[in-house]
Amino acid sequence: MLKIRLRRIGKKKQPFYRIVVADKDSPVKGKFVEIIGTYNPLTDPKKIEVKVDRLKYWLEKGARPSDTVNNLLVKIDYFKKSQVIKKTVTKKRKKKKEKEEKPEKPTQIPVPESQAKEQPGGLLENTEEIEEKIEEAKAEEAEKQEIAEKVEEVKQAEQTKGGKPADESEKNQPKILKPKNQPIKTNLNS
Repeated sequence: MLKIRLRRIGKKKQPFYRIVVADKDSPVKGKFVEIIGTYNPLTDPKKIEVKVDRLKYWLEKGARPSDTVNNLLVKIDYFKKSQVIKKTVTKKRKKKKEKEEKPEKPTQIPVPESQAKEQPGGLLENTEEIEEKIEEAKAEEAEKQEIAEKVEEVKQAEQTKGGKPADESEKNQPKILKPKNQPIKTNLNS
């Protein structure tokens, strides 16, 4: 099957296209059957030149224009305006568009079965309720930590003779005896 499509021949940053008739399966920069026109998008009124007799010949033979070529032919009034083809969305554009349109999902936390009966859907959607539950859990955890620390202090107090809790830092450090009214000399250079 033949296709009428654009073939880029311009330099980098300077697009210029040939309108060619080529086999549908041939690569874009591959072989073509005939050049039937040109398209220059850089000129102020975009310049489209087409050999109308050759275009008509290939359309009669069954060649189908690509979407872009079809829209160019509508611009030069070869086809009716009702035949304009809207650009198809490629996979990359589709993914990009989905990312832009996707709103952030509200946080939803699964609820235990006992609470799921009370609320339809079984999910908490109210963020204030969620924040309150998190704060309550943090407060309970802090209370447990304080109780554990107090129990540890009591155990250490029972083990020491004087009833005073002994710090581990005091046990490991040697005692420095200094005579009264004399400063301690230290060597800071080493």
